[in-house]
Amino acid sequence: MREGNDQTRFEAIAEDFPEPRFQGLLGDCGEEEQPGIEDLKEWRDWSQIKTSRDQLRIERRLLDFVNSDSRILHVGIGNSRLAKRFAHRVRGIVGMSVSPAEIARGQALAISNYEVLQWNKYRYWNDPSGEGFDAIVDNNPTGFACCLKHLSTMLAWYADALRPQGAIFTDRVGLGWVVSTPGVDRRWRGFDLEDCAVMGARLGLHAIDIDGSVYALVKKAGRGRIGQLERYRHWPPPLRGWLSRVESSVTVRTLNEDRG
Repeated sequence: MREGNDQTRFEAIAEDFPEPRFQGLLGDCGEEEQPGIEDLKEWRDWSQIKTSRDQLRIERRLLDFVNSDSRILHVGIGNSRLAKRFAHRVRGIVGMSVSPAEIARGQALAISNYEVLQWNKYRYWNDPSGEGFDAIVDNNPTGFACCLKHLSTMLAWYADALRPQGAIFTDRVGLGWVVSTPGVDRRWRGFDLEDCAVMGARLGLHAIDIDGSVYALVKKAGRGRIGQLERYRHWPPPLRGWLSRVESSVTVRTLNEDRG
Protein backbone atom coordinates (compact mmCIF):
# COMPACT_ATOMS: atom_id res chain seq x y z
CA MET A 1 0.00 0.00 0.00
CA ARG A 2 1.23 3.50 -0.75
CA GLU A 3 2.18 5.59 2.23
CA GLY A 4 0.85 9.13 2.33
CA ASN A 5 -0.59 11.52 -0.20
CA ASP A 6 1.64 11.81 -3.27
CA GLN A 7 0.36 15.21 -4.40
CA THR A 8 2.87 15.63 -7.21
CA ARG A 9 1.75 12.35 -8.73
CA PHE A 10 -1.91 13.38 -8.73
CA GLU A 11 -1.20 16.77 -10.26
CA ALA A 12 0.90 15.19 -13.00
CA ILE A 13 -1.91 12.78 -13.86
CA ALA A 14 -4.50 15.56 -13.91
CA GLU A 15 -2.39 17.68 -16.26
CA ASP A 16 -1.72 14.81 -18.65
CA PHE A 17 -5.24 14.18 -19.94
CA PRO A 18 -5.36 14.38 -23.74
CA GLU A 19 -7.30 17.08 -25.49
CA PRO A 20 -10.02 17.51 -26.58
CA ARG A 21 -11.50 14.61 -24.58
CA PHE A 22 -11.42 16.47 -21.26
CA GLN A 23 -11.34 19.97 -22.66
CA GLY A 24 -13.11 22.49 -20.48
CA LEU A 25 -13.10 20.45 -17.27
CA LEU A 26 -11.52 22.28 -14.38
CA GLY A 27 -7.99 21.14 -13.62
CA ASP A 28 -7.79 22.11 -9.94
CA CYS A 29 -10.65 23.55 -7.89
CA GLY A 30 -8.29 24.62 -5.10
CA GLU A 31 -10.38 22.99 -2.35
CA GLU A 32 -8.44 20.62 -0.11
CA GLU A 33 -10.65 20.07 2.96
CA GLN A 34 -13.92 19.03 1.30
CA PRO A 35 -13.43 18.58 -2.45
CA GLY A 36 -16.30 17.49 -4.65
CA ILE A 37 -19.70 18.95 -5.53
CA GLU A 38 -22.52 18.69 -3.02
CA ASP A 39 -25.84 17.66 -4.52
CA LEU A 40 -29.19 19.29 -3.83
CA LYS A 41 -30.47 18.54 -0.33
CA GLU A 42 -33.09 16.04 -1.46
CA TRP A 43 -30.41 13.85 -3.11
CA ARG A 44 -27.75 13.86 -0.37
CA ASP A 45 -29.19 11.02 1.68
CA TRP A 46 -29.78 7.61 0.10
CA SER A 47 -30.11 5.67 3.35
CA GLN A 48 -33.83 5.04 2.86
CA ILE A 49 -33.87 4.72 -0.93
CA LYS A 50 -34.29 1.35 -2.60
CA THR A 51 -31.23 -0.10 -4.30
CA SER A 52 -31.09 0.94 -7.96
CA ARG A 53 -31.03 -1.56 -10.80
CA ASP A 54 -27.57 -0.44 -11.90
CA GLN A 55 -26.25 -1.09 -8.40
CA LEU A 56 -27.87 -4.54 -8.47
CA ARG A 57 -26.14 -5.26 -11.77
CA ILE A 58 -22.80 -4.61 -10.08
CA GLU A 59 -23.76 -6.85 -7.18
CA ARG A 60 -24.61 -9.62 -9.66
CA ARG A 61 -20.99 -9.52 -10.84
CA LEU A 62 -19.76 -9.49 -7.25
CA LEU A 63 -21.58 -12.76 -6.59
CA ASP A 64 -19.24 -14.49 -9.06
CA PHE A 65 -16.16 -12.48 -8.15
CA VAL A 66 -15.77 -12.59 -4.36
CA ASN A 67 -15.22 -15.46 -1.95
CA SER A 68 -14.95 -16.05 1.78
CA ASP A 69 -11.48 -14.48 1.91
CA SER A 70 -12.40 -11.33 -0.02
CA ARG A 71 -12.51 -7.76 1.22
CA ILE A 72 -14.92 -5.26 -0.36
CA LEU A 73 -14.73 -1.47 -0.27
CA HIS A 74 -18.11 0.14 -0.98
CA VAL A 75 -17.88 3.86 -1.68
CA GLY A 76 -21.26 5.55 -1.36
CA ILE A 77 -23.03 3.05 0.88
CA GLY A 78 -26.57 4.41 0.53
CA ASN A 79 -28.91 2.00 2.32
CA SER A 80 -26.07 -0.45 3.21
CA ARG A 81 -27.94 -3.33 1.67
CA LEU A 82 -24.79 -4.42 -0.13
CA ALA A 83 -23.28 -5.06 3.30
CA LYS A 84 -26.35 -7.00 4.40
CA ARG A 85 -26.24 -9.11 1.26
CA PHE A 86 -22.50 -9.80 1.20
CA ALA A 87 -21.27 -9.73 4.80
CA HIS A 88 -21.75 -13.49 5.21
CA ARG A 89 -20.05 -14.14 1.86
CA VAL A 90 -16.76 -12.29 2.46
CA ARG A 91 -14.17 -11.68 5.17
CA GLY A 92 -14.82 -7.98 5.51
CA ILE A 93 -16.49 -4.90 4.06
CA VAL A 94 -15.51 -1.26 4.51
CA GLY A 95 -18.19 1.26 3.61
CA MET A 96 -17.67 4.98 3.00
CA SER A 97 -20.02 7.93 2.75
CA VAL A 98 -20.13 11.66 3.42
CA SER A 99 -23.77 11.42 4.52
CA PRO A 100 -24.29 11.29 8.32
CA ALA A 101 -27.65 9.54 7.80
CA GLU A 102 -26.06 6.83 5.66
CA ILE A 103 -23.29 6.37 8.23
CA ALA A 104 -25.84 6.08 11.04
CA ARG A 105 -27.88 3.50 9.14
CA GLY A 106 -24.81 1.42 8.36
CA GLN A 107 -23.58 1.46 11.94
CA ALA A 108 -27.05 0.63 13.26
CA LEU A 109 -26.96 -2.68 11.38
CA ALA A 110 -24.21 -3.82 13.78
CA ILE A 111 -22.70 -6.22 11.25
CA SER A 112 -19.52 -7.56 12.81
CA ASN A 113 -17.39 -7.51 9.64
CA TYR A 114 -18.78 -4.24 8.28
CA GLU A 115 -16.81 -1.07 9.10
CA VAL A 116 -18.49 2.22 8.22
CA LEU A 117 -16.42 5.38 7.74
CA GLN A 118 -17.31 8.98 7.03
CA TRP A 119 -14.83 9.96 4.34
CA ASN A 120 -14.68 12.14 1.25
CA LYS A 121 -13.50 9.90 -1.59
CA TYR A 122 -11.80 12.79 -3.39
CA ARG A 123 -9.25 12.90 -0.58
CA TYR A 124 -6.54 10.25 -0.44
CA TRP A 125 -7.25 7.40 1.98
CA ASN A 126 -4.91 4.72 3.30
CA ASP A 127 -6.37 1.42 4.43
CA PRO A 128 -5.05 1.06 8.02
CA SER A 129 -5.01 -2.73 7.69
CA GLY A 130 -2.68 -2.58 4.69
CA GLU A 131 -4.45 -5.64 3.26
CA GLY A 132 -6.06 -4.04 0.24
CA PHE A 133 -9.37 -4.92 -1.40
CA ASP A 134 -10.50 -7.50 -3.90
CA ALA A 135 -13.46 -5.39 -5.02
CA ILE A 136 -14.00 -1.63 -4.89
CA VAL A 137 -17.56 -0.64 -5.71
CA ASP A 138 -18.33 2.95 -6.70
CA ASN A 139 -21.39 3.42 -8.86
CA ASN A 140 -20.99 7.23 -9.06
CA PRO A 141 -17.23 7.77 -9.47
CA THR A 142 -17.50 11.04 -11.42
CA GLY A 143 -20.97 12.26 -10.43
CA PHE A 144 -19.71 14.48 -7.60
CA ALA A 145 -16.35 15.40 -9.20
CA CYS A 146 -15.19 18.98 -8.87
CA CYS A 147 -11.99 18.87 -10.95
CA LEU A 148 -9.55 16.56 -12.67
CA LYS A 149 -7.05 16.79 -9.84
CA HIS A 150 -9.42 15.39 -7.23
CA LEU A 151 -10.85 12.80 -9.60
CA SER A 152 -7.26 11.69 -10.19
CA THR A 153 -6.69 11.57 -6.44
CA MET A 154 -9.68 9.26 -6.04
CA LEU A 155 -8.59 6.92 -8.83
CA ALA A 156 -5.01 6.87 -7.55
CA TRP A 157 -5.91 5.72 -4.07
CA TYR A 158 -8.41 3.22 -5.48
CA ALA A 159 -5.57 1.76 -7.54
CA ASP A 160 -3.24 1.73 -4.54
CA ALA A 161 -5.87 0.00 -2.39
CA LEU A 162 -6.58 -2.69 -4.98
CA ARG A 163 -5.12 -6.15 -4.60
CA PRO A 164 -3.29 -7.55 -7.67
CA GLN A 165 -6.29 -9.62 -8.77
CA GLY A 166 -8.84 -7.03 -7.64
CA ALA A 167 -11.30 -4.92 -9.61
CA ILE A 168 -12.98 -1.52 -9.36
CA PHE A 169 -16.64 -1.89 -10.34
CA THR A 170 -19.05 0.70 -11.71
CA ASP A 171 -22.02 0.76 -14.07
CA ARG A 172 -22.60 2.82 -17.23
CA VAL A 173 -25.73 4.42 -15.71
CA GLY A 174 -24.02 5.46 -12.49
CA LEU A 175 -20.91 6.56 -14.40
CA GLY A 176 -23.01 8.89 -16.53
CA TRP A 177 -24.94 10.34 -13.58
CA VAL A 178 -24.14 13.84 -12.31
CA VAL A 179 -25.39 16.00 -9.44
CA SER A 180 -28.37 18.31 -9.96
CA THR A 181 -26.61 21.30 -8.42
CA PRO A 182 -26.93 24.38 -10.70
CA GLY A 183 -23.79 25.42 -12.52
CA VAL A 184 -22.16 21.98 -12.62
CA ASP A 185 -20.24 21.27 -15.85
CA ARG A 186 -22.49 18.85 -17.78
CA ARG A 187 -19.44 17.22 -19.37
CA TRP A 188 -19.23 15.07 -16.25
CA ARG A 189 -22.54 13.53 -17.34
CA GLY A 190 -20.95 12.25 -20.53
CA PHE A 191 -18.36 10.05 -18.87
CA ASP A 192 -18.17 6.59 -20.43
CA LEU A 193 -16.03 3.48 -20.67
CA GLU A 194 -13.52 5.12 -23.00
CA ASP A 195 -13.03 7.97 -20.53
CA CYS A 196 -12.40 5.39 -17.80
CA ALA A 197 -9.92 3.59 -20.02
CA VAL A 198 -7.95 6.78 -20.71
CA MET A 199 -7.84 7.79 -17.06
CA GLY A 200 -7.14 4.29 -15.77
CA ALA A 201 -4.25 3.76 -18.18
CA ARG A 202 -2.32 6.55 -16.45
CA LEU A 203 -2.49 4.50 -13.26
CA GLY A 204 -1.69 1.15 -14.82
CA LEU A 205 -5.35 0.06 -14.88
CA HIS A 206 -7.16 -1.70 -17.71
CA ALA A 207 -10.84 -1.01 -18.46
CA ILE A 208 -13.20 -3.93 -19.09
CA ASP A 209 -16.73 -3.82 -20.42
CA ILE A 210 -18.08 -6.89 -18.62
CA ASP A 211 -21.57 -7.17 -20.05
CA GLY A 212 -22.47 -3.90 -21.74
CA SER A 213 -23.60 -2.34 -18.45
CA VAL A 214 -21.08 -3.14 -15.73
CA TYR A 215 -17.53 -1.88 -16.16
CA ALA A 216 -14.36 -2.73 -14.27
CA LEU A 217 -10.88 -1.30 -13.90
CA VAL A 218 -8.25 -3.95 -13.16
CA LYS A 219 -4.49 -4.15 -12.75
CA LYS A 220 -3.89 -7.33 -14.74
CA ALA A 221 -6.36 -8.01 -17.52
CA GLY A 222 -7.06 -11.54 -18.70
CA ARG A 223 -5.69 -13.42 -15.70
CA GLY A 224 -7.35 -15.58 -13.07
CA ARG A 225 -10.75 -14.37 -11.97
CA ILE A 226 -10.19 -11.17 -13.96
CA GLY A 227 -10.35 -13.35 -17.05
CA GLN A 228 -13.77 -14.53 -15.90
CA LEU A 229 -15.00 -10.95 -15.97
CA GLU A 230 -14.09 -10.76 -19.65
CA ARG A 231 -15.91 -13.89 -20.77
CA TYR A 232 -18.78 -11.89 -22.35
CA ARG A 233 -16.51 -9.26 -23.84
CA HIS A 234 -16.77 -10.45 -27.46
CA TRP A 235 -20.50 -11.14 -27.44
CA PRO A 236 -22.55 -8.87 -29.74
CA PRO A 237 -24.02 -5.88 -27.84
CA PRO A 238 -27.67 -7.05 -28.25
CA LEU A 239 -26.80 -10.42 -26.72
CA ARG A 240 -24.90 -8.81 -23.85
CA GLY A 241 -27.86 -6.50 -23.26
CA TRP A 242 -30.23 -9.44 -23.12
CA LEU A 243 -27.93 -11.25 -20.70
CA SER A 244 -27.72 -8.18 -18.48
CA ARG A 245 -31.51 -7.87 -18.28
CA VAL A 246 -31.99 -11.55 -17.47
CA GLU A 247 -29.26 -11.59 -14.87
CA SER A 248 -30.55 -8.39 -13.27
CA SER A 249 -33.88 -10.11 -12.64
CA VAL A 250 -32.12 -13.17 -11.21
CA THR A 251 -29.96 -10.94 -9.04
CA VAL A 252 -32.94 -9.16 -7.53
CA ARG A 253 -34.48 -12.47 -6.54
CA THR A 254 -31.23 -14.03 -5.32
CA LEU A 255 -30.06 -11.10 -3.22
CA ASN A 256 -33.47 -10.23 -1.84
CA GLU A 257 -34.05 -13.84 -0.78
CA ASP A 258 -30.57 -14.07 0.68
CA ARG A 259 -30.53 -11.67 3.63
CA GLY A 260 -32.14 -8.90 1.51
